[in-house]
Amino acid sequence: MKLLPLLVGFSTLLNCSYAQNCTKTPCLPNAKCEMRNGIEACYCHMGFSGNGVTICETTDKYRSLCAFWNYSPDTMNGSWSSEGCELMYSNETHTSCRCNHLTHFAILMSSGHSIGIKDYNILTRITQLGIIISLICLAICIFTFWFFSEIQSTRTTIHKNLCCSLFLAELVFLVGINTNTNKLFCSIIAGLLHYFFLAAFAWMCIEGIHLYLIVVGVIYNKGFLHKNFYIFGYLSPAVVVGFSAALGYRYYGTTKVCWLSTENNFIWSFIGPACLIILVNLLAFGVIIYKVFRHTAGLKPEVSCYENIRSCARGALALLFLLGTTWIFGVLHVVHASVVTAYLFTVSNAFQGMFIFLFLCVLSRKIQEEYYRLFKNVPCCFGCLR
Repeated sequence: MKLLPLLVGFSTLLNCSYAQNCTKTPCLPNAKCEMRNGIEACYCHMGFSGNGVTICETTDKYRSLCAFWNYSPDTMNGSWSSEGCELMYSNETHTSCRCNHLTHFAILMSSGHSIGIKDYNILTRITQLGIIISLICLAICIFTFWFFSEIQSTRTTIHKNLCCSLFLAELVFLVGINTNTNKLFCSIIAGLLHYFFLAAFAWMCIEGIHLYLIVVGVIYNKGFLHKNFYIFGYLSPAVVVGFSAALGYRYYGTTKVCWLSTENNFIWSFIGPACLIILVNLLAFGVIIYKVFRHTAGLKPEVSCYENIRSCARGALALLFLLGTTWIFGVLHVVHASVVTAYLFTVSNAFQGMFIFLFLCVLSRKIQEEYYRLFKNVPCCFGCLR
């Protein structure tokens, strides 16, 4: 019987062992239970090594199996699991495995602080659930802003592009954040995430600029304005990503995830522009709120022009608060990583799409009316809407 390299466990006691009490869980066929230095654990047979993934022998009677040590969140004992692992290649002397498991959002802003297995598993489940819900909600938002002609305006154009940017960012995160086996592909994924998240911030900045132009009474050509909005919304993030890649392309993608490295503070190529946009928007909204409330204080109640602006400003501020607060939690996790900041950043980021759906669609009277008219014409829904 020929022996193949065996990678086991997560610890490296004497290079080929894993810290598993073999009185509770039997050793694998290619390991034996021994007491060494007062520690009872499973030790590999001669010719085997250990590093997190198990590769069993392949002969006519045996087949290669890839697995990882899955800790139990409750008991911390765990067991071997092949979930998320696949066999890539195998012959008489070598076997190659690949294990791919979804990570959580907090890993994007992690500077090396380790999180316990229990918290890691919980954060991962929150991320999985949040991304699925957010993608559905953002898809509904995009459909709404594209489908209903009665609500078409510069503002809905901004919201539509904002939702598209976030939708693509979260979709890329879902399918590509852990594809770090290929350095080039991983770097591309990191670059796409960098671009789409910055694009979302750019469109949020555009909303503040648009409201400011309305309040100060600037007369503009709508087509010309939209063209410049698209240039700023999609070209400026591309310039930032291109400049960052030119200076530090090797920092796109890490050994853990396909995102920007925190090494040499490269993560600030994203945090810096995001914080600048938040600051610009805060200043713009400060001027907007001052002018709107100052103007409406001396007007009659029937004057509704500025009431509409006030409503838009409230929605834009809610959006700024949502996006801004999310990444402020991210900055806190970079500066002072802890379990608390990991949870705050993960929850706010994972469910971001759901919150945007609530603010921009569910709480919008115009969109409520459009959906009412839509479902009113559907026979199965007519009875419940009368």
